[in-house]
Amino acid sequence: MDTTTDHVRYAIGDRVLDRYEIRDFLGAGASAEVYRASEIDTGREVVLKIPHLTTAGDLVAFNQYRREMEIASRLRHPGLQRVLSDRSDPFMVLEYIEGQSLRTYLEERGPLPVDQVTAIGLQLADTLEYVHKGWYTATSSPKTC
Repeated sequence: MDTTTDHVRYAIGDRVLDRYEIRDFLGAGASAEVYRASEIDTGREVVLKIPHLTTAGDLVAFNQYRREMEIASRLRHPGLQRVLSDRSDPFMVLEYIEGQSLRTYLEERGPLPVDQVTAIGLQLADTLEYVHKGWYTATSSPKTC
């Protein structure tokens, strides 16, 4: 994910839909910008995944984004961020999980011991298996089987 702020839509302190206040820009991917924000009413920290204007303006791309939102909102697993938004939200709202990236962790501490790598690998495999089954169930129909 790109973390440069050249083309970001919101600045720190901006309000989105009078429900969220932007706290930080986390990055941008192919279809969306990602921000850390706080809910104005509750103060709860969340992540906003807001589609790029080009995504929102492209019916096929936006429908794909909405489908990702719908499927992600059904998935519940300890290895995944929870989706907090519902179908009426124009963007994805996710739980905010405090921490650092694996890349930053490794840069600060160096290589991990083999047993820790194995444990992380097993957690990732379990999560990926769950997501694959959940995605397949959500996208399959008699026509696609």
